[in-house]
Amino acid sequence: MKSKMVTLRKLFLFIFIVEIVFMVLLIFLLQTNLRLERQLKTAVTNKTVLEDKAEELRLSSDDLTRFARMYIVTGNPEYKKNFYKVQDIRNGLVPRPVNYGNIYWDYFEPERSARHPDGEPQSIIETFRELPLTDAERAKLEEAYQNSEGLIDIEKEAFHAAEGLFKDEQGNYTIEKAPDRQYAISLVFYDTYMEAKQKIMRPIDEFMEMLRGRTADKINQLNRMNERNNMIIRIVDVVFFAVNLLIFIVLHIRIVKVISDMIMAIRNSKKDNTDLTLTIPNFSRLDELGELITEFNKMSSTITKRSNMLEKSNSRLVDQYNMIDNYIILSESTPEGIMTQVSTAFCRVSGYSRSELIGRKHDMLVYTKDPSSPPVELFSLLPGCGRWQGEIQSIKKNGESYWLEVHVEPETDSSNNFTGILVIGNDITARKQLRKLSITDPLTDLYNRNRLNEILPDLVYTAERYSLPLSVIMIDIDKFKNVNDSYGHQKGDLVLKGFSGIFKNKIRRSDTAGRWGGEEFLITCPETGIDDAAKLAEKLRGLCADLKIPDMPPQTASFGVTEFRADDTIDELISRADTALYKAKDQGRNRVVII
Repeated sequence: MKSKMVTLRKLFLFIFIVEIVFMVLLIFLLQTNLRLERQLKTAVTNKTVLEDKAEELRLSSDDLTRFARMYIVTGNPEYKKNFYKVQDIRNGLVPRPVNYGNIYWDYFEPERSARHPDGEPQSIIETFRELPLTDAERAKLEEAYQNSEGLIDIEKEAFHAAEGLFKDEQGNYTIEKAPDRQYAISLVFYDTYMEAKQKIMRPIDEFMEMLRGRTADKINQLNRMNERNNMIIRIVDVVFFAVNLLIFIVLHIRIVKVISDMIMAIRNSKKDNTDLTLTIPNFSRLDELGELITEFNKMSSTITKRSNMLEKSNSRLVDQYNMIDNYIILSESTPEGIMTQVSTAFCRVSGYSRSELIGRKHDMLVYTKDPSSPPVELFSLLPGCGRWQGEIQSIKKNGESYWLEVHVEPETDSSNNFTGILVIGNDITARKQLRKLSITDPLTDLYNRNRLNEILPDLVYTAERYSLPLSVIMIDIDKFKNVNDSYGHQKGDLVLKGFSGIFKNKIRRSDTAGRWGGEEFLITCPETGIDDAAKLAEKLRGLCADLKIPDMPPQTASFGVTEFRADDTIDELISRADTALYKAKDQGRNRVVII
């Protein structure tokens, strides 16, 4: 009998719930800890701020006393000015200097203003009303402030006495007498003044005692709560560790050990045995792992059957790959055109071994003597232009050229990043040779009349469509029949080849020269007006006249030039060039005539 027990799904659900409970409890305790620490920090900060404000009130009163006494004793108006500035700063009537404190008045101007520039105005009495004070604490500070204002009245009376102004019966300074500096000194140095000063300091001292008592109780309470919370966190951590240890032991017994036995059973299977059925000693549970082993054993028979099918398919694929390798011209390259794989067919047609090609750049195979060959940069442009299909003239190891019809495709990874180039080709050298034979005159290596008849319609269409000039030059070798009759056909062939070489090599790349028939030639000049075509004809005529052929006198040719006109047919264009040619003949040969 297989034993019934808690399924792994329920076990993991129970573990998940336990972990969540502990995590939530720990998060709550940590948040409580952070909250208590923030409250503690706030309490300490508030205590410091409140003590600073009380100290500022005391310092401002001392500053007022110091400047009042210094003015009365010395009579220096700068001390009186400082006295009133202290009062204005305290009352928020002028900007409060940055970092204003007991050092500010120890500097002289301009260093004082440079080190402590003006800030925002701030009344000390308004600040008291905004601070987190109890009513009793606030009352003490306000009492000290009011007493300080009373002391200022005594100091101002001393100022007036030193300046010769005294109170009338209404308390206004309207009576002018001789300045009485001794009386002024008595006002700010004797017992009455010190008693008024004491009335300022007593409320401040009482405020500090009240503040220290209140904040000390608050801080001690927060510290006790924080310690208690930390103790709870440590207890929860210990319990959490113990629960996780127990979970680890249970999972090891229920899962890890069984999986280890499964791995051992697989390793103990014979390497040449395709039967993957698992047999684990003393295992009879009905949980998910038991179902896994059962299903695995069912699957093993299916794997065995499919493995046999795959071996047969793999054998067919190997045969197909060998056929592709032997008969398809194929290469793979990096984005920079460096070949990483080539087929046997590629090696055979190029004449290179596989080791000679792999690791080399693809452009080593591009035939560069033919200006019609595609640029090598074609491969680097693939990421932008996508697939490319066309014909490429390549060069073999022995220097011979051959033609390939290729399909070039970029290779990309799963993120569509350009990773390489795949080239699949077909050898079309024989086709290209047949094509060349069909459009090339075998003697002169110029295009024949058939090819010229193919080119002319496109040139005429372009000239009509875009209103571009098009000129043609008809050429005939002068008295060529006499050359053949007097010197033989071999010499005549030399003349034809010599003139053809001039026509082929001394015209623009966009121009086309061809043998029209016999000793007649035709040159097409797209995007060229009749005047420029006439200049070209004159240059060619001079080169022909200067051509040196052994054992023969100089030979000449006549040139007829015309330009395409609106609504011209090809026959009309050629006929007009032919007419110009015969006019050149009639006018004495070896000349250029324009119609």
